[in-house]
Amino acid sequence: NTIEKVRRYCQKNNLSRPLTPYLYSYDPKRNFLFCRNHKVATSSMLEIFKTHLSGLSKEVIEAEMAEISHPDYPGSPYIWTVTHFQVNSRDRIRDLSKNSVLYSIVRHPYERIISAYENKMFNPDTRIYKAFVNIYGEPSFPKFVDMILERGRGKSCAVQPCLSSDVHWRSYLDGCSYCDLKYDYISKDENLDRDLPIIFNDILGVKLSEVLHSNDGKSQNEKNGQRDKKE
Repeated sequence: NTIEKVRRYCQKNNLSRPLTPYLYSYDPKRNFLFCRNHKVATSSMLEIFKTHLSGLSKEVIEAEMAEISHPDYPGSPYIWTVTHFQVNSRDRIRDLSKNSVLYSIVRHPYERIISAYENKMFNPDTRIYKAFVNIYGEPSFPKFVDMILERGRGKSCAVQPCLSSDVHWRSYLDGCSYCDLKYDYISKDENLDRDLPIIFNDILGVKLSEVLHSNDGKSQNEKNGQRDKKE
């Protein structure tokens, strides 16, 4: 049981982390609280929130998205969904977690790092790419891993969130505070075809016609492998 393993690990190592409100989305109608780990089915989950949980028509959502003036993501469905379902304070998250369905998703850390590298280091237009090149030069995977280790090194990262680590590869503990909240369900990425219908169809009463995998953070090699298996 994943949650029981997390609980034992947290107790054994006496771990605790401050909550990060930005990473939480809450649907009050279904009393559903979700904490997202970037590069772990985030796009799929936010698409479900936007399309199936917002209760708004496609036309209304598109009109509101058109008004988004975010410098990096103008008209972004990501920004719209995060804002629409945002939780504004740590105290509010703690209160909601006691009575809501609290859910999160994880994947193998190595797969997540590869996914982050392919997604952020192959696109020269991203903020992360430009910042990386400015400090480390032309991207390579060894440089990328060294950067993550360098920013995560030191005593401070052992006792508080490593805020110097980008949210796309920040540790699960630092992101979703698994040792401080009592989660009802934690899925592994490879089990989403099984778990999402249970969470949404059976528990929340939201009928998903299919499990979404829109830009779900899988690396291109993983996607190619999945296509090979299906064929």
